[in-house]
Parts: sequence; structure tokens; C-alpha cells
Amino acid sequence: MGKIGLFIEVTEMDMRIGLFADGADPFGAQADAYKMLVEILAGVSAVRGVMLWGAADSHSWLDNFPPFDSEAPNHPLLFDRDLKPKPAYHAFKYGLASRQPVGA
Repeated sequence: MGKIGLFIEVTEMDMRIGLFADGADPFGAQADAYKMLVEILAGVSAVRGVMLWGAADSHSWLDNFPPFDSEAPNHPLLFDRDLKPKPAYHAFKYGLASRQPVGA
């Protein structure tokens, strides 16, 4: 719990691949960003939940919402259109594993 007695829940998180398009490996960079963010959140005891804006890229809201639809497909989630785990999935899972049990 935070200093003022509140818990934190991160909701509706995703990272569109266009944010990493300038690099040599956009999907690797996306995975690194997910891992870094989740490790930071895992280190904050007041954080009680992290929720993504969907599970698979095939259901991303970004592909149908201006102005992001102009960059579709956005590939923002942890699973690809065929429900196969992307590098971001493994990075997210690794980041969560860094969390210490509550009370530890």
C-alpha cells in the first residue's frame, strides 16, 4: 500500500510497434520496453495489478482508431495474430518474475 493508503493498478497498457520502428529489431525493442516497465512496476509495493488492452494483436483497438489506424498493423500486445507469444510476452513474464512476494 502507498503512503496515503492507496493501491495502484495499471490498466489498458499496450505498446505499438511504431514506437520502435527506427531500430534494427522493433519487436526486440518492444520486448525490452515491456520488460523495463514491468520490472519497475514490480518493484513498487503499492502496485497490485497490470492489465493490457487485450491479449492478441488481432484484437488491438489501435488498428481501427485514428490516427493509429494509419500505421496498422500496430502489433501492440503480447501475442501475435495467430495467438503465438511474441518476444514481448517472454519479456513481460520475466519482468513479473522479478517481483518479490508481498511481505518479503
